[in-house]
Amino acid sequence: MPEWKLPLLSGDTIYSDSIKSRFLLIDMWYVACHPCRMAMFELSSIDTLYDESLLKMVSINASDEDTAKISKVIRNLNLKCDVVCAYSSGYDMDMAKKMGSTCRGYPQLFLIDMKTKQVIWNSCGWYEGFTKDVEKIIKAKNVN
Repeated sequence: MPEWKLPLLSGDTIYSDSIKSRFLLIDMWYVACHPCRMAMFELSSIDTLYDESLLKMVSINASDEDTAKISKVIRNLNLKCDVVCAYSSGYDMDMAKKMGSTCRGYPQLFLIDMKTKQVIWNSCGWYEGFTKDVEKIIKAKNVN
């Protein structure tokens, strides 16, 4: 996983080296993407399952400049994670490429083991029940 710093919807900045969670789940999306919103709906359930010391979620909006729309989506889905606004930067695709993804679509999802800084699961696109796969990985890896 490359080091990064990204602008949050709140106006603050998030730094990869400040994340102390055991696992990091990154979701790259945009407002008009229906599969992205389906994934976010599922993510809202996993968002509350774990303490942040175990799992931190970062939601990266890749292309929308309208922060009011982004905020509305986040509120409607009741997501509690940090939300990054990286529109027009191309950083999302650069970051995905550095993490080994060849995907050009959305959503892009990455689960990172923060002990090793390695991507241990990723998905290009949404499929129903993907959060169950993430939960199994977290449970299996957290035993070690």
